[in-house]
Amino acid sequence: MQILTIDVGGTKALFELHLAGHTEQYKIPTGEGFKIEELNNQIAAFERDYDLQHYQLAIAVPGLVQNNRLVSCKSLPGLNGLSFDTVKTQGELKFICNDIDAGMQATCDAKYACELLVMCGTGIGMSIAFNGQVFTGATGVAGELGPCRVMTESGEFSLEQL
Repeated sequence: MQILTIDVGGTKALFELHLAGHTEQYKIPTGEGFKIEELNNQIAAFERDYDLQHYQLAIAVPGLVQNNRLVSCKSLPGLNGLSFDTVKTQGELKFICNDIDAGMQATCDAKYACELLVMCGTGIGMSIAFNGQVFTGATGVAGELGPCRVMTESGEFSLEQL
């Protein structure tokens, strides 16, 4: 089965197609004005270029993701609301998740009691895994550290501002 993963970031999105024996990669620019419609257009173009019809698709995005829906993304506000209902694809959409949680899923190992993964890019995120299971918090939106408030001698700032 062919698998397409899309890692959407604040400045670029990485499309990675896993084929039998090799991997194809393609990058597109994103940014504050990047919208769901543009993501759908890029997916459609990728499907045409590689003649994809029956494949699996997974999307990782920055921001707060709950139940396969992007609730809030400061760096890409045009993607807010991204969900199974808004993604247009010829494939089977498996999940939409937070990018840091996707990174932790790819690296965590049940042999470790606790693991931490911190990513710094357009935003700052952290994921925690216990015994190989990613902890997503009581409401499923753990992981975004950037908006956390920090008190300093100069006043209150977000971690991203500092």
